[in-house]
Amino acid sequence: MNMTTCRIVLNAEGQLGELANAPLHQPDPNTAIFAALPDGTEGGKPSIAVICQLADGSHVFLEQTMANFIKVAVAFAARYPEAWRAEGVTLEVTPFPPGRE
Repeated sequence: MNMTTCRIVLNAEGQLGELANAPLHQPDPNTAIFAALPDGTEGGKPSIAVICQLADGSHVFLEQTMANFIKVAVAFAARYPEAWRAEGVTLEVTPFPPGRE
């Protein structure tokens, strides 16, 4: 089984449409994009978007509040402490929009 590579975008504000066009930005269908949206919810709170390309070329898009995403990560980290490795993870830092530095 091939493991998925994670591409992390710390601030995807204004880029979500571009990121969703995954074939232009994913060199490999085994790449999952995790993108932070600083004002992603209707209330202006941060959210996280996950975009994956499936083997048939279609895409999966998931958005969740950042609070829920962090709760899930903490729960998994507590259950599987040996899993904290950064293999296959690349980090892309995007500039913060004005006023969000």
